Parts: sequence; structure tokens; C-alpha cells
Amino acid sequence: MSTIGGFMKNVKRNRLIMAVGVLILIVLSTTAFKTNDYAEQLGVEYRGHVQNKGDFPKPQGSYIPGPEALGTRGEGLRIEGLWINLTGDIPKNAGITYQVHVQNEGWMTPVPTNEFAGTEGLGQRIESIKIDLVNLPDYDVYYRGHVQDKGNIPVVNANQWGWVKNGDELGTTGSSLRLEEIQIKIVKKNDDGVVFNQPGVYDHKTGHEKIQGDAIVKSKDVILKNVNIDGDLIIDKAVGEGDVTLDNVTVSGETHIRGGGHDSIHLNGGSYNKFTIEKTANNIGIEANAVNDLEILISEDANDKSFAFEGAFKLITVEAAKATVNIKDNTTVETILVNKNASDCKMYLSHNAEINQAVLNANAVITGEGSIINAEIKADDIILVKEPQNMSVDPNIKEPQIDPDYGSSAPETKETIIKLTSTAEASIVFTIYDLVNGRDQVSIPSLTINDFELKKDNIFNKDTVNDLVLVKVDANTYMIRYTKWINSFEPGRYNLNFNKEGYAKKSVDFEIARFDFKYVLKSMLNQIMYVPVSKDGSDISINDRWTTQEAKTAMEEAEQTAKNVLADGNVSEDTVMETTTATQTAINNYNNAKQKGLKGLSDKEKVANDVLFLQINHYFIPIEYKTSMETRISYLQQRIDQLIQENINGIDTYNGSNVLVGFDENFGYFIKVTYGSYTSELKNITVKEEY
Repeated sequence: MSTIGGFMKNVKRNRLIMAVGVLILIVLSTTAFKTNDYAEQLGVEYRGHVQNKGDFPKPQGSYIPGPEALGTRGEGLRIEGLWINLTGDIPKNAGITYQVHVQNEGWMTPVPTNEFAGTEGLGQRIESIKIDLVNLPDYDVYYRGHVQDKGNIPVVNANQWGWVKNGDELGTTGSSLRLEEIQIKIVKKNDDGVVFNQPGVYDHKTGHEKIQGDAIVKSKDVILKNVNIDGDLIIDKAVGEGDVTLDNVTVSGETHIRGGGHDSIHLNGGSYNKFTIEKTANNIGIEANAVNDLEILISEDANDKSFAFEGAFKLITVEAAKATVNIKDNTTVETILVNKNASDCKMYLSHNAEINQAVLNANAVITGEGSIINAEIKADDIILVKEPQNMSVDPNIKEPQIDPDYGSSAPETKETIIKLTSTAEASIVFTIYDLVNGRDQVSIPSLTINDFELKKDNIFNKDTVNDLVLVKVDANTYMIRYTKWINSFEPGRYNLNFNKEGYAKKSVDFEIARFDFKYVLKSMLNQIMYVPVSKDGSDISINDRWTTQEAKTAMEEAEQTAKNVLADGNVSEDTVMETTTATQTAINNYNNAKQKGLKGLSDKEKVANDVLFLQINHYFIPIEYKTSMETRISYLQQRIDQLIQENINGIDTYNGSNVLVGFDENFGYFIKVTYGSYTSELKNITVKEEY
């Protein structure tokens, strides 16, 4: 099993690590960040002007080396101004710049290296600061502080004192709170940063693997599991509209989203500082499960885009103009903040969505069935379809317009949804519909097979998934199968594309993989698992829907098809004979299975596994790629429990062969098979991932 622990050892070698599976090729690629080595490590020093102390530290002109503290703690004294200087071997044209927000002054002009920022003799406090480096791409500047009534800031990951960096704001703006202490440090970017540029599951099962430095995701269908990133996580624009799943991931820095699509960022547990959605070519959706205190910033660079949120969120800040924000069904947001520059914001609150506090500093339109508990209105031209439970309006601001009918004639927003539900040997079942205004499912009429393209392993030709037919099951459910029942969708990676005039294009990736009690093949796509029947290495499956006559007819059709191919001159006569023989073998196996229950196998050494497969060979289990291993094991346990329920005391008989399925405290789930004088027992049955 390949893990992050495995490839982390090879990060500095900057090489590819490849794991080849039965069905899947996963390439684990790591790229190290390159840095320049200067003669002397860069550092930082600073001094300040502090209330009641004057210039500090003493003597005049001396500096405090980073990251030691400048200021006071517990004395209630404000920092009024400061100087920041770089130390060490400083490259030409490199430097540091900083900007302060001062009482009664607001944001002052940024100043360069070792220039004074703030005020002297006016008794005015610094409330916030931004610090950034100039022409130093191989370094980061980190800073943190102590603020009146707030204590240490920023607070990250279970109330730990963290850092902000590279131009981010430290402090409070508009809260009239003084900055009392600051610490600053310069950090060289770590050579151990990691780039994930191939699809795959990157898992460290035994504990949190620590990535020193930043991690960058540059491919769709990447799943990070049990990883601790000691730096920033960047979801790069190269992800496109693909999915990225973070499963029990801890990020000590910030998470920057520059790629992804609608509902494509999936969070399952873990701990994060702040998510920033930056400039992106696509609309972005975030689904959060079991993540505490999640904060999202929609930056001003992400203007004129749509954003969807599902789960629980502590804070969503909107800085982008013309942003459309969809708060999905049963989603809760502690605070949503629309800043002054986020003009023309549109917000839709889906059914049972709830915002505890909405602070609106720019014009906005809020529609939908969801609720706002408390609203602070601080801008004109605000329209609300549903009145908040509590609302305060700033003086000199117009009362918001409460109009339950607003937007009823507005253009519909539509998105095509495809969800795979199950698969069998010869059919793929899925639902398809248009999602209107984020909530209503509308059927798509007159669908034909020509509205779809199905590829296997990125190939679309006669040898893979040709000769398909679309069968309508109900209003929104369809089945794709071969025109000839003998054909089957073999294990592999598939892509289903929908393209119909007048509707949004949609593409969904999935995988058909084997599933039994012993192993689950690892997936990086939507996963549709089926259970094959073992026949001495043959992949041909048996299906209860076949009668003997149906099987015979299918064999005759296959034989005729092979002859037709031969007539076209595309294959040799040997190929026809092989096809006919394989089909006849399938029918023989089928008949043996119907007659004997053990599929006619006499080799006692194979009886245990054979019966094991026979028990479950007609159950098809759809599992999406983001499903956790715990959920997969739960599927297994439910299936075994079902077997026990179906049989008397867990025992069933197949022509003299007794099969016992049960649970033992010492070795978990087990299957025991007795065949005449031969007994085979499979203990410690768990779901494993193997290549």
C-alpha cells in the first residue's frame, strides 16, 4: 500500500513514485520547492513607539531581533508606531514593506524598510498591521500579536497561537482595540514542499504524516487523508473543475483555492486556519463534514463568480463584487459578512439553511427559503425576500426592502446533475435531471443514447463501449446497457459525458471495481463496485436473470457476431473459435452453478472462496470515491449481518457444503466452510486496499 510516508522520503529526489494496480495506475509525484541560498540567513529586527515608554527598546536606536516580542503584555499600553528592518545578506532590490491602521487615521500609506509607520505624540493606537516582503520569492514573513480584549491572535487549530503571513491583516479594524505586542519572523521556504500532480488517494493510515512547507494540488481527483501540512495548502487552477477531497487533514497555514468546480471541494474532518477563494476560472463549491470553526474568505479577486456552501461554517466573508452565494439545504453559518467593496452581492438561502448573523456593508439581494436570525444593515439598496428574526439598521441608511415576491420572475438558474446509483455486469444505472434555482429537480425530456458518450480508460471505440442502448426506468432514472446481453462492462475507469442542446454539459467519472470480503481495489473516481463470480481466473460473471435458454441465445448471438467480424476481415478464424469456446464455457459454468450451487468446481482447495463468492455474487454496491474506509467496512458488516439474517443460525447448505458466517470477539467476522471431510475457515475478515 503506497502512502504519503512512502513518497515523502523521496521528496528531495524530485522523482515519480508509481504504484500499478489491477485496475488503476496511480502516479505519486512530488516536486520540491527550489530556493536560493544566501551567504547569511535573512532575518528581521524592529523597534517601536509605545504608550508611556516612548521609543522602545532602550537605548535609543536599538532593535529587538525577531521573533522576540515588541511591546507590552498585561500593562494595557498601545503600540503607536514602529520601524521594521531586514538583517543578513539582503539581495539587491529586496526589502520589506508594512502598513498600519491607526485610530482616527485609518489605513496609512505603506512604508519601506526601516521607515516609521504610525504616529508619535498623538496618543493614537495601532489597531492592525500588514507586512510583506519585496523581491524575496524564497522567503515568507510571519507575524502575530497580542490585542486588547482579544489576547493572542490569530488563534488556530484548537486554540493555539498561530501566525499570519505575507500581507495578511493582523489585528482588528473598526473595533477600537489597541495592538499591544507584535512578533515577526522571516522563514525560508522549505525544500520539502510537495506537489500532487496526479489523481490518486494519498493516505497515511497509521497517523498524521507531516509535510514540511506548502502542499500544492495540481490535479483533479486527488484525495489527501491523514496528513498534517506545516504550511499552506494550495488547490491550484490546474485542478480545473475537478474534485479535491481532504479527509482528516490539518493545515497550520492557510488554504488557497484557485481551482475546482461546483461542489468539488470536499472536507471530511480535519482542522484548518482559513480558506481563501482567490481568482478562479470556475464557480466553486465547498462541502464540509465534521469540520469545526471553518472560516471562508471570498477574496476581491474572485468577482462575478458563484459559490456554494454545504455543511457548518463559522464565518463566510465576501469581498468579491457581483458574487453569487448559495447556502445549501440544512447548512448553518454563524456569521456572514459582506464587505463594502462586495457590491451587487446575490445570496440564495436554500431550504432549512440558517445564518445566525448577517452583516451587510454593501448592497445585496437575499432570496430563498432559509432564515436569518440577526441582520445588521449597514448599506442602502438591500432587498430581503424573508424578514430576519432580529434586524438593526444603521442611522442614515435606508430600511431594507422586504419583498416575499421578489425574484419570482427572475431567470432560472439551472445545473445538470448526474448521479450514479448502481451497476451490474451489463448495465449502468444513473439519475439525471436539471437542478433549478439550486433546489427543484426537473426531468430532462426525450433523452436518447446519442445524448451520451461513454468512454472506458479514456477510449471510445468499437472494442470498448460501442453498441449501447439507453433504457428509461422512471422520470429521472436511466440505464445504459449493451444491445446484446452477453456483453458486460468490465472493470476499469469510465467517463460518462452528457451533451444535449439546450442543457448544460455534464461529465462524471467513475470506476467499476471488484468487491469481496477480502479486498477492495483502491479508487480515485466515483466508484461503482460489483461482485464477480470466480471461475478459475475467468472474469465471466453469472447472473440470476439468465435462464438456460437466454444463455444459449446469447451464445448464438455472440457466435454470429464473431462470424460477422471475421467476414469483415478484422480478425482471424482462431479468434472466432476462441470467442465461441469462451461463450460455451460461460454457459457450461452457468448450468453447473444452477445445478450444483458450487459452480461445478470439485477442487476442495477452492471450495471456501468459491462459496464465499457465491454468497454475495448478486449484490451490487455503489460507493463514491469520497466514501471513507470506515463506511466501506460498515457496508461489509451490514452485508454479513444480512447473510446471518437470511440463514438459519448463520448456516446454509450447498450440496453437502455447510457455510457458517458469524462474528467472534477474538478475530472478528469469519466464514467457515465444511465440504465433506474438508474444512476451511476465513478469519479476520476486513476490507483492505491492495494493488
